[in-house]
Amino acid sequence: KDAKNTNDRTWSFWEKEQSPYESIIHKSWSKINFYSSVHEEQIDISPYRYKKIRSADFYAFMKDHFKAYANVDFLQAEINDFKEDNDGVVVSTSDGDYSCDRVFKSYLDEGFDFGSSQNVLQHFKGWEIQTEKDVFQPDVATFMDFRVEQNGEIRFLYVLPTSTKKALVEVAIFSNTILDHTTYDGILKGYIETQLDTQTYTIVEEEFGIIPMTTYAFEQHNTARIKHIGTAGGWVKASSGYAFKRIQHKSKALAAALVNNGDIDRAISSKNRFRRYDQIFLNALLTAKATGDEVFGKMFKRLDTDIIFKFLDEETSFLEDLKVFTGPPTMPFFRAFIEEL
Repeated sequence: KDAKNTNDRTWSFWEKEQSPYESIIHKSWSKINFYSSVHEEQIDISPYRYKKIRSADFYAFMKDHFKAYANVDFLQAEINDFKEDNDGVVVSTSDGDYSCDRVFKSYLDEGFDFGSSQNVLQHFKGWEIQTEKDVFQPDVATFMDFRVEQNGEIRFLYVLPTSTKKALVEVAIFSNTILDHTTYDGILKGYIETQLDTQTYTIVEEEFGIIPMTTYAFEQHNTARIKHIGTAGGWVKASSGYAFKRIQHKSKALAAALVNNGDIDRAISSKNRFRRYDQIFLNALLTAKATGDEVFGKMFKRLDTDIIFKFLDEETSFLEDLKVFTGPPTMPFFRAFIEEL
C-alpha cells in the first residue's frame, strides 16, 4: 500500500560471493569492530564482506528490473480481505477484487498464539550523521558495540561509516517493550558524544523499525493455495533478526520450485534444526540465564568469525554446530535446552 520511493530502512548482510545487487551496494567492509565487556577486537572478516544496501536504491532497482517483464504488474492498494475456495483465491483490495490460483502472503496477521514459541521484538532507530571533524574509519564497520547501559534488555549499537565524516549510527534493542523516540534519541546522542567523542554533527536521515524475532511455526497457516513467505513465513532469523540475505535464498528456492513443479512447501519452510537452536538461544537470553553482552562477547572471543557467520547463515554441518556451542557460556544454554525439551 506504500509507494516505496523513500529510504525507510537499511539492510546489512555478510557474504563471500558477489551479490545480485552489487551495483546498488552503498558501502561494504572487510573489517569490523566488536565491543563488549568480555572481549573487544577489530576483525578482518575476509573472504566475507559486510555489505549495506539503502532501501530507496533497492526499491528503484527492483522496479526498473521488472519493467522488462510484461507478466509483472505492480498495484498500489490496500488489501482488505482474501477468501479461498476450491477454484482459487479472491483478494479484495481498495482497488477492486482479483482472482488467482495461488497467493504468497508476506505480512503478519494479528492474533496468532505464540505461546509455544520464543518471541521477542528487535526494535531499532538510526541516525545518518555528518560530523565536522574526522571521526570514522571508512574501511571499518562497528558490527556490535555493547558499551551502553543494558537496562535488563539486550542493547547494542552499530556504526556503518561511508566516509571519515559520515556514518549510520544505530541502536538495536531486543525486548517486547517499544520505547518512546526520545529514549532512542538519548541512547544515540550519548553514544555519539562518549564512544565516538564528537559533539558537533548534523542528522541527515533517520530510520526506525521493528522486526519480530520468533521461532513460531508460521507454516501451520499455509493452505493449498495460500502460502506464507518473508516475515510471515518465519524467514527472519529468530536469534539475530537478520533477514535480507535469508529472504533472497528462500525466494530463489521458491522460484525454482515454481518453475520446476517442485515441492513449494519444502522450498518455503524454515523448519530445521536451527529453529531448535534459536529456541534455546532465545530462552537463555529472554529468561536472563545469560546476557547478550556475555554471550556474543564470548562467541567472538573463542570462535573464528567465519564459523559464526556460517552458523548464522545456517550453513554449518552438525560437527561445526558442536564447535559453535563451545563459544557461549555452556550452563545457561544447557538449562535452556532442558526447559525447551
